Amino acid sequence: MTTVVSFPGERSPQAMRLRQFIIFDIPASIGGMIFILVVYLIFRLSWLLPILLITTLNTGVLFVALRLVNRNELARPIIMICATLWFIVITMVYIVPQIFPGLVMLVIWPVAIAVPYLSRRSLRRLMIISSVVAAIVAFLSLRPDTFGVARDLPTLLIAGTNIVLASVFTALTLLQLWQYSGRLNDTLEQMQATNEALQESERFLEVKVIERTQELEERNEVLATTLQQLKSTQRQLVEAEKMAALGGLVAGVAHEINTPVGVGVTAASLLEEKTSAFRKTYKSGQMKRSDLEKYLDLAGQTSQMILSNLQRAAELIQSFKQVAVDQSSEERRPFAVKAYLDEILLSLHPKLKRTQLAVEIHAADSLTLDSYPGAFAQIVTNLVMNSLIHAYEPDAPGRLVFELKQEDGRFIFEYADDGRGIPKENLSKIFDPFFTTRRGQGGSGLGLHIIYNLVTQKLGGAIRCESQVGVGTRFIIELPLEGERKNDK
Repeated sequence: MTTVVSFPGERSPQAMRLRQFIIFDIPASIGGMIFILVVYLIFRLSWLLPILLITTLNTGVLFVALRLVNRNELARPIIMICATLWFIVITMVYIVPQIFPGLVMLVIWPVAIAVPYLSRRSLRRLMIISSVVAAIVAFLSLRPDTFGVARDLPTLLIAGTNIVLASVFTALTLLQLWQYSGRLNDTLEQMQATNEALQESERFLEVKVIERTQELEERNEVLATTLQQLKSTQRQLVEAEKMAALGGLVAGVAHEINTPVGVGVTAASLLEEKTSAFRKTYKSGQMKRSDLEKYLDLAGQTSQMILSNLQRAAELIQSFKQVAVDQSSEERRPFAVKAYLDEILLSLHPKLKRTQLAVEIHAADSLTLDSYPGAFAQIVTNLVMNSLIHAYEPDAPGRLVFELKQEDGRFIFEYADDGRGIPKENLSKIFDPFFTTRRGQGGSGLGLHIIYNLVTQKLGGAIRCESQVGVGTRFIIELPLEGERKNDK
C-alpha cells in the first residue's frame, strides 16, 4: 500500500486528488438515489428497492471515505470505494440480468481509480479481485429474470440503458486513465529534469572533488616534506642535546681536575725550590743534620701532596674517559652497574657539589648488565640534571635516590627525588619533545624525551613516572638483563 508522509494538518497531493474525486462522486450518488426513489414512488416497482438501498449504502461509504482522506489515509478509502462499487454491480446484475453489458466497465472502473494511489503489489491484488468479480457478474447475467424487470420495462429502454451506462463508465474509465497518464508524464518530466540537475550537480561535484583532491595531495606533499624536515631537525636537536650534555660534562670535569693539578704543580714547584736551596747548602759544605732532616720532612710532605692530588686527577680523568667514550659510542658490553653508576656520579660531581643534595645508591655490588653503558650513562645524567633544574630551588636540601635490583629476569632501575614534584596535568606530557616548564632557565625540553627514546628503542625496555606535587618524583625503568639483540645491527 502507498505510504504518504505529511506534516500534521497538511494533505498530500494524492489525498487532495482523491478528495476531489469523492466530493464529485457524492452528489452523483445522492442524485441517483433521489431519482430511483422518485421512480419507485411513481411506478411502485419492487425491484427498485434493493437498488435504492445499495445506492444509499454507496453514499454512506463515500462520506466515510471522505473523512478518512481528510486524515491523509489513502488505502482504506480506495478499498471501501472499490468494494462498494463491486457490490453495486453484483446486486444490480443479480436483479436485472439484462443490464450486464452496461455494467461491465463499472467492474474495471475501481481499478482505474486505484492506479495512482496503491502500490504495485496492492494494485495486482485489486486486479485479481476485479477479474473474479467480472466472472461472477458474467455468471449472474445468465440467470432468468426472476424480478420481472423485462415485463415492467420495454426492451428498447433496457438496450438504451445499456448503451448509456456502457458509454458513461467507459468514458469515466478512460478519463481516469488519461488523467493518470497526464500526471505520470508530468512526474516523468519532473524526474527527468531532476535527473539532469543531479547529473549537472554530480559533474560539478566531480570537478570539485578532483580540485580538492589535487589541493590535498599538494598539501600532503608539503606536509610530508615539512614533517621530514621536522624529524631531521628533531634528530639533530637530540644529538645536539647529547653533545651539549657531554660538553657540559667536559667543562665540569676540566674545572674539577684543575684544582688537584694546580695543587700538584704548586707542590712540585715548592719541592724544586727547596731542592735547589738544599743543593747549594750541600755544595757549600755548610749543611747541618737539621737541614737534612728539615728537607727530608718537607720532601715527604710535598711528595705525598703531589701524589694524592695526581691520584684524584687520575680518578676524575679515568671516570670521565670511560663515561665520555661510552656516551659517544654505540658499543655494547657487560658492566657492573653500581661501579659504573659511581663513575657517572663522579663525573657529575662538579654539578652536584654546588647543591645541598645527598645522593644514595641502593644496589648489590655483583649486579651486572649486558647492555649499552653509553645509553645508561646518558639516562643517569639526564635524570640527575632534570632534578637539578626542575625539582629544587637553589641551595635547597634534598635526596637523590638510586635503587637498582633484579626481579623476574628483568633489571629494575628506580630513581627518585624529594623535590617539588610534577603537576598532574603535565605528567602525561613530560616525555614529549620540547616540553619544558623552564624554557630559558636551563630547560630544553629534550632531556626526558632522550631518556624515553633510549629506554624504549635502544635498550628495549619501558619507563614510567610517578609524581606528587610537594612530595617528589619517581622514575621506574625496566630493562632486559641482556640488551635487545636487534639493536646490535
